[in-house]
Amino acid sequence: MPREISTYPISNSLKQKLFKAGYQYDSCLKAPTVTPLTLSKDACISVEEALNVIKLVKGSATTNTDNIIKSCTADVLAKEEQSACGIVTFCQKIDTMFGNGIPLGKITEFCGVPGVGKTQLCMQLCVDCTIPEVFGGVQGQAIYIDTEGSFVAERAAQICSSTINHCHNVAEQTQDPEMKSGIKDFTSEYIMKSIHYFRCNSCVELIALAQQLPKFIKENCSDNVKLIVVDSFAFHFRHDWNDMSSRTRVMNSLAQQFMKMAFVTKLAVIFVNQMTTKLSGGDSKVVPALGESWSHVATNRVLLFWKNGVRCANLFKSPNCKEATVPFSVTVDGIRDVTCSDSGNDSSDVSAKKRKLI
Repeated sequence: MPREISTYPISNSLKQKLFKAGYQYDSCLKAPTVTPLTLSKDACISVEEALNVIKLVKGSATTNTDNIIKSCTADVLAKEEQSACGIVTFCQKIDTMFGNGIPLGKITEFCGVPGVGKTQLCMQLCVDCTIPEVFGGVQGQAIYIDTEGSFVAERAAQICSSTINHCHNVAEQTQDPEMKSGIKDFTSEYIMKSIHYFRCNSCVELIALAQQLPKFIKENCSDNVKLIVVDSFAFHFRHDWNDMSSRTRVMNSLAQQFMKMAFVTKLAVIFVNQMTTKLSGGDSKVVPALGESWSHVATNRVLLFWKNGVRCANLFKSPNCKEATVPFSVTVDGIRDVTCSDSGNDSSDVSAKKRKLI
């Protein structure tokens, strides 16, 4: 039975705006077409207010069973982490730095100046998350949320071709029947169809998309998404906001939604962050953007930078991996290890162990 908006713990001024926009009952706000973006425009309220109203109304519809916080033992979590297979990057040193590739169920942030390889790394991960399990991949789908317009489909297709050729070579050299069987359907068309692209032109659209993603994943991807990339998270929040306290609340709320998706669905979330100049005591240094409070959001933080003409990745925050800095290269084939001649070719050796094949 519909419930009147006036009965909810909402300020009178906000209720009046909702009434004028035609939202008198909670059933209106529960409609699938109502998003923070549409409600914000209809009622002339901020996106943050719209998001809180929708959460309040939809949250009240859950049963007591839904509101129970489920628990599990640390032993179960430890076994899940030990058996979990990360997403490889095709740079063995980066994969080793994380222990077993980019971890699932967590948020990993890549920071760096323009041109250092953040988007290239994200596109490589989108392709790699589709690799069949028989090759040591997670065999899933990817969602790429582009806020800057940096994603280039032609480049993604180029990485696809190189990845497929690499897997074909591995299957031929090992003569593994399972690999030969698994490579048949691993085509460029399959990979490109497994990468779902969204273009967000404002932080409002990003917030609205985050609300719809769980439903999209369930209905269009059969809950088989293994990677969500936001490239970049910082872009719109650095340009569209004047109230810093409000910006922080919205960013943290948005990050919590992605964190929940990562943990519940067991997928990896990648946030790309920009760099900014920080002044301190007359000195200046380049640091990741979005402030100190944002530094607590991601489980793992990686700084990409140049050193003597070579790209490097510095893992400077991780609860289970020690701090490390490793070199990597962006080649025609994608992300690779740096070779002695710095030619940019993939120098990884073929091993009998499937997980080490890629």
